[in-house]
Amino acid sequence: MPSGYPNDGRQFRGENNHYAKVTEEMVRRIREARAAIGNARRVAKDHPASLHSLGLKFGLKPSQVSKVALGRAWSHVR
Repeated sequence: MPSGYPNDGRQFRGENNHYAKVTEEMVRRIREARAAIGNARRVAKDHPASLHSLGLKFGLKPSQVSKVALGRAWSHVR
């Protein structure tokens, strides 16, 4: 890769990606909220820790909230 490319041609991770809608703080808050309900597979849509409610709160789709909560997205954040 020519030397003029940022990050050696690799994609930026997390907040360094200028398309990111999520911050590391949001990731931590989503994971804390989901951890608080334990192993519950189904939660009422109006529950504060539901994927729907968290999506509305953070301006994300429920599917993205799920990926963040499960560590499939933003896995580099602990």
